[in-house]
Amino acid sequence: DVDAVVPTVRPIVDAVAARGAEAALEYGASFDKVRPDQVRVPGETLAEALNKLDPDVRTALEVAIERARAVHADQRRTDKTTTLA
Repeated sequence: DVDAVVPTVRPIVDAVAARGAEAALEYGASFDKVRPDQVRVPGETLAEALNKLDPDVRTALEVAIERARAVHADQRRTDKTTTLA
């Protein structure tokens, strides 16, 4: 039940909305006992991970991304107005 966790999660969401990455790092450190040196993953690290990814997993992820983009593109608001007579 989502409503049951809102009181627990709301302060975290509010802190991250107000203070950004710094708040996310603080919560990450308190939950996971780890604080990375930086938030952004270097491009070389991403490329290396992509190259090591199982081809079937990569294909599945690419299809999922393509589908998500298509759905969201269809949900964009347009400037069209429909007039009913």
